[in-house]
Amino acid sequence: MTMNFASPGAFGSFLAKTTLAMPMAYSAALNAAADIVLERARSEPGEYQRGAGPFPSWQPLAQSTLDDKARGGWPSPSPLLRTGEMAASYEKSVGATVAYVGSNDDKAVWQEFGTSKIPPRSVIGIAGARSESEIHALTGRIFYGLLTTGVVKIPVGGKIGKG
Repeated sequence: MTMNFASPGAFGSFLAKTTLAMPMAYSAALNAAADIVLERARSEPGEYQRGAGPFPSWQPLAQSTLDDKARGGWPSPSPLLRTGEMAASYEKSVGATVAYVGSNDDKAVWQEFGTSKIPPRSVIGIAGARSESEIHALTGRIFYGLLTTGVVKIPVGGKIGKG
């Protein structure tokens, strides 16, 4: 896309406006990235996950866990899924320059990193690694839109709308 400006002053005004809008674009990108990872993380419990990035594939559940699920009437094997509480515990927090997706549920933390008795079954890590290209593309569209139109388009429901 070629942009034409009537004068150097018009170009300077465009640059000033764009510079002032950068924090809004950055915030939109952080929020969108956190939403993408959060949605993916909430959908992963219940299915064995292939590894992604530095995060290994989930190991099969121990026979004792499968037996416990059968006794309790829980779906099986459905790793990390019994009541849905763990998936629901995942939340996002977005600051000025950083976004976090995680859980304060001890069981979710134990599963994410593993313990001396259970192998790690990363949910957040795998969700983040699998979301990387989608986040890059969305972030690129946000900043491209700003740099070509001077307007920050806020992602809504996975699509970029006018903001």
